[in-house]
Amino acid sequence: MKKLVFLFPALILTTLAIVFTLSSLKVCAAEVISPDGWAWQNPLPQGNTLYGVWGTSSSDVFAVGDSGTILHYDGKEWSAMSSSTTNYLHGIWGTSSSDVFAVGDSGTILHYDGKDWSPMNSGIPNRLLDVWGTSPADVLVVGYQGSILHYDGREWSAMSSGTTNYLHGIWGASSSDVFTVGTYGTILRYDGREWSAMSSGTTNYLHGVWGTSPSDVFAVGYQGTILHYDGKDWSLMNSGTPNRLSDVWGTSPTDVLAVGYQGTILHYDGREWSAMSSGTTNYPRDVWGASSSDVFAVGANGIILHYDGKDWSAMSSGATNYLHGIWGASSSDVFAVGANGIILHYDGKDWSAMNSNTTTFLFAVWGTSPSDVFAVGTYGTILHYDGKDWSAMSSGATNCLHGVCGASSSDVFAVGYEGTILHYDGKEWSAMSSNTTTFLFAVWGTSPSDVFAVGTYGTILHYDGKYWSAISNDTTYHLYAVWGTSPSDVFAVGDSGTILHYDSKEWSAMSSGTTNYLHGIWGTSSSDVFAVGAKGTILHYDGKYWSPMSSGATNRLFTVWGSSPADVFAIGSHGSILHFFESAPTWTCIFHDPVRDTELRINTDDKTFQFIAPSYDSGVREAARMRVGDTAWGQWILICHRDSEIWFFAFAIDSERGICLAFLRDRQNRPWDR
Repeated sequence: MKKLVFLFPALILTTLAIVFTLSSLKVCAAEVISPDGWAWQNPLPQGNTLYGVWGTSSSDVFAVGDSGTILHYDGKEWSAMSSSTTNYLHGIWGTSSSDVFAVGDSGTILHYDGKDWSPMNSGIPNRLLDVWGTSPADVLVVGYQGSILHYDGREWSAMSSGTTNYLHGIWGASSSDVFTVGTYGTILRYDGREWSAMSSGTTNYLHGVWGTSPSDVFAVGYQGTILHYDGKDWSLMNSGTPNRLSDVWGTSPTDVLAVGYQGTILHYDGREWSAMSSGTTNYPRDVWGASSSDVFAVGANGIILHYDGKDWSAMSSGATNYLHGIWGASSSDVFAVGANGIILHYDGKDWSAMNSNTTTFLFAVWGTSPSDVFAVGTYGTILHYDGKDWSAMSSGATNCLHGVCGASSSDVFAVGYEGTILHYDGKEWSAMSSNTTTFLFAVWGTSPSDVFAVGTYGTILHYDGKYWSAISNDTTYHLYAVWGTSPSDVFAVGDSGTILHYDSKEWSAMSSGTTNYLHGIWGTSSSDVFAVGAKGTILHYDGKYWSPMSSGATNRLFTVWGSSPADVFAIGSHGSILHFFESAPTWTCIFHDPVRDTELRINTDDKTFQFIAPSYDSGVREAARMRVGDTAWGQWILICHRDSEIWFFAFAIDSERGICLAFLRDRQNRPWDR
């Protein structure tokens, strides 16, 4: 082991300048961020499907949805709330702003006391779909397999429903007059003692129920079904739509709204139902309002709509096209491509649409600089961006192109359907012989003579500068992405959680810990690799193990790319763009030696430090021991630290003329310039 002394010769104190606090990134209050630091950038405020909405007023509205999502609206903006669960939440209701219930998968029941959400014991594992009540001590929940639970203010208990059909919606006129609806036209009524079945006259699934009185109740469901109860019988109403309706709500017998599939919103004026313009084709799942001129609807892809009594307008924003490819020249110059020719650009603050001049599906994007970017897609489409405009290139191919990558602006590869491989020499695209007819999904390389392509049925090809040849491996799963750090450190991902690694000799399987399909892979080093896939899956590799990260998303993620370990993007279905970032640490003091170009950063509050020298960075570490005291010259700081990589000692005096002695010993014997 080498003993290295930085900043100062041993036992000699040197005077140094002090550089003060580094500011940390301010996070917008409305930004929705997962526990592991992945923030939604599109759609906004987030893209998980929302299933339920309810509030106490126009400035106190809650919405719930996929992956434990809970949003709150304060009259100005929507913000995320911590639910402490990743289970899907389907229904929400309360008696006040400090007494709110949310229900969801696996028997999940959460309660909000005005400050925090906390789990309640439901006593059952079934999916719970809706909640309603009359008071804090009289709450009902319905769900799968005919589940009905009652809360008396102390505990939840099961009720006998007399059915195993799924129950989707619940509403009542009083504690002794409650209706619930579900699959196969099921309608049950509670009289305060027991539940009994009612004749609905339909076998269509019913999803929502609401009314103004015991003799004025509406139920909605599949195929545009709307039923009305007049106190005696349920009768079918003419909805004028074949679309599935998911919920119903209103303010009076002559002001009722129903929402459903393909952006359907209907209004009932006491005589007939008529269609309203929602301005979207997304699927509203639930509707609730504070008044007839203050109504909220939420649904698929995080859509949030608001009605002011005249028009519906979107409160959520962003493209919902599928996004398949991402690449950037820097953290403030990023391109994302996808369905219908969409190309989005990120300038470090916002995503904006670019004119692609095409409506074809674009699957991948890659470039060498901000003015030399390639995008590929269906029907042999290849586009080029010169820093000003996107223009079509002649590919000579008609097959779908799914991947693009290169070594320079005059050495670019594109791969696709039926073993298609194209090469660009800076002037024109020409076909290469791949010796396969399998679908190639991705291409990546370290040099013009070391290029990998992967595809269906475990296909892995390698190009040595002259020929493409197959590399054998032990999987028959489809492989969707390939990336590496060197010819002897290459990763490929695919179906059923497949991750393969290549060490320049052979491909071997890695344990991913998931069976979800993995579609994208990228990293900054051999010990900092990200893989993304179905159901919002994000995995991270630290050089030893793959571990899951909480993405906060449920949409399928197709690709991942970043500019650094602390600046990573993942994109996917329904316009999903997630951004992983780490704000710069805040340092109490920084000691810098301009002669040796070394720096010691210290935070005495959280007892962390970072030591930087030419070609070496310790990273931010929590000191094993840090002591702080006062002297006549200023605050003194003593650091003693030992871990698996380094031994570190430092003594510093934080004053107008900083004094510091530092000693570091590398236990791994890793080389760096001294």
